[in-house]
Amino acid sequence: MSSIVEHIANLNIKTYSEKNRIGVQYTIRVAREYQFLTSLLLTERNILFDTDIFTTTHGQTAQDMLETLQDQMTYYHWGERIPNTNSYELIGKEENNLFKALEMVLYWGRIIVKEDNK
Repeated sequence: MSSIVEHIANLNIKTYSEKNRIGVQYTIRVAREYQFLTSLLLTERNILFDTDIFTTTHGQTAQDMLETLQDQMTYYHWGERIPNTNSYELIGKEENNLFKALEMVLYWGRIIVKEDNK
Protein backbone atom coordinates (compact mmCIF):
# COMPACT_ATOMS: atom_id res chain seq x y z
CA MET A 1 0.00 0.00 0.00
CA SER A 2 1.36 3.43 -0.89
CA SER A 3 2.11 5.89 1.87
CA ILE A 4 -0.63 8.23 0.63
CA VAL A 5 -3.25 5.47 0.78
CA GLU A 6 -2.02 4.46 4.25
CA HIS A 7 -2.20 8.08 5.40
CA ILE A 8 -5.76 8.48 4.12
CA ALA A 9 -6.78 5.14 5.67
CA ASN A 10 -5.52 6.39 9.06
CA LEU A 11 -7.46 9.68 8.92
CA ASN A 12 -10.73 8.05 9.99
CA ILE A 13 -12.58 9.64 7.07
CA LYS A 14 -16.32 9.01 7.06
CA THR A 15 -18.46 8.84 3.98
CA TYR A 16 -22.22 9.08 3.88
CA SER A 17 -24.55 7.41 1.47
CA GLU A 18 -28.26 7.53 0.90
CA LYS A 19 -30.32 5.34 -1.38
CA ASN A 20 -27.23 3.34 -2.39
CA ARG A 21 -25.40 6.44 -3.61
CA ILE A 22 -22.34 8.02 -2.05
CA GLY A 23 -23.06 11.50 -0.77
CA VAL A 24 -26.24 13.15 0.37
CA GLN A 25 -29.39 13.63 -1.61
CA TYR A 26 -30.63 17.21 -1.91
CA THR A 27 -34.36 16.90 -1.38
CA ILE A 28 -36.99 19.39 -0.27
CA ARG A 29 -36.84 17.81 3.21
CA VAL A 30 -33.09 18.34 3.45
CA ALA A 31 -33.40 21.85 2.02
CA ARG A 32 -35.90 22.70 4.77
CA GLU A 33 -33.61 21.23 7.44
CA TYR A 34 -30.65 23.22 6.07
CA GLN A 35 -32.74 26.39 6.01
CA PHE A 36 -34.15 25.86 9.51
CA LEU A 37 -30.76 25.22 11.09
CA THR A 38 -29.11 28.13 9.25
CA SER A 39 -31.93 30.50 10.24
CA LEU A 40 -31.82 29.32 13.85
CA LEU A 41 -28.05 29.74 14.12
CA LEU A 42 -28.17 33.18 12.48
CA THR A 43 -30.96 34.28 14.84
CA GLU A 44 -28.96 33.07 17.83
CA ARG A 45 -25.80 34.74 16.47
CA ASN A 46 -24.03 31.39 16.56
CA ILE A 47 -22.26 31.63 13.21
CA LEU A 48 -18.82 33.18 13.32
CA PHE A 49 -16.40 33.67 10.45
CA ASP A 50 -12.67 33.48 10.97
CA THR A 51 -10.54 36.06 9.17
CA ASP A 52 -9.05 33.44 6.84
CA ILE A 53 -12.15 31.37 6.14
CA PHE A 54 -12.22 32.08 2.40
CA THR A 55 -9.69 31.25 -0.25
CA THR A 56 -8.97 34.50 -2.06
CA THR A 57 -7.56 35.39 -5.44
CA HIS A 58 -5.89 38.48 -6.86
CA GLY A 59 -9.34 39.62 -8.00
CA GLN A 60 -11.35 38.81 -4.87
CA THR A 61 -10.59 39.60 -1.27
CA ALA A 62 -12.10 37.95 1.80
CA GLN A 63 -14.43 40.96 2.08
CA ASP A 64 -15.57 40.39 -1.52
CA MET A 65 -16.37 36.78 -0.64
CA LEU A 66 -18.35 37.81 2.46
CA GLU A 67 -20.34 40.28 0.37
CA THR A 68 -21.02 37.55 -2.22
CA LEU A 69 -22.24 35.23 0.55
CA GLN A 70 -24.45 37.97 1.97
CA ASP A 71 -25.91 38.64 -1.48
CA GLN A 72 -26.66 34.94 -1.96
CA MET A 73 -28.26 34.66 1.48
CA THR A 74 -30.39 37.75 0.94
CA TYR A 75 -31.80 36.45 -2.34
CA TYR A 76 -32.52 32.87 -1.18
CA HIS A 77 -36.18 32.48 -0.18
CA TRP A 78 -39.27 30.32 -0.30
CA GLY A 79 -41.34 30.84 -3.39
CA GLU A 80 -44.91 30.03 -4.30
CA ARG A 81 -46.59 26.77 -3.44
CA ILE A 82 -46.10 24.13 -6.11
CA PRO A 83 -49.53 23.44 -7.64
CA ASN A 84 -51.33 20.31 -6.43
CA THR A 85 -48.77 19.64 -3.68
CA ASN A 86 -48.00 20.67 -0.12
CA SER A 87 -44.52 21.79 -1.17
CA TYR A 88 -42.98 25.16 -1.79
CA GLU A 89 -40.18 26.00 -4.16
CA LEU A 90 -36.86 27.27 -2.82
CA ILE A 91 -35.60 30.13 -4.95
CA GLY A 92 -32.00 31.21 -5.10
CA LYS A 93 -29.53 32.54 -7.56
CA GLU A 94 -28.00 30.10 -10.02
CA GLU A 95 -24.61 30.76 -8.47
CA ASN A 96 -25.20 30.19 -4.78
CA ASN A 97 -22.31 27.86 -4.03
CA LEU A 98 -21.04 29.77 -1.00
CA PHE A 99 -24.42 29.72 0.69
CA LYS A 100 -24.98 26.03 -0.09
CA ALA A 101 -21.53 25.22 1.30
CA LEU A 102 -22.29 27.18 4.48
CA GLU A 103 -25.60 25.34 4.97
CA MET A 104 -23.96 21.96 4.42
CA VAL A 105 -21.09 22.68 6.82
CA LEU A 106 -23.53 23.75 9.53
CA TYR A 107 -25.88 20.80 9.02
CA TRP A 108 -23.41 17.97 8.48
CA GLY A 109 -20.89 19.34 10.95
CA ARG A 110 -23.53 19.17 13.65
CA ILE A 111 -24.42 15.57 12.76
CA ILE A 112 -20.77 14.51 12.73
CA VAL A 113 -20.12 16.09 16.12
CA LYS A 114 -23.21 14.39 17.58
CA GLU A 115 -22.09 11.00 16.22
CA ASP A 116 -18.56 11.47 17.57
CA ASN A 117 -19.95 12.25 21.04
CA LYS A 118 -21.91 8.98 21.25
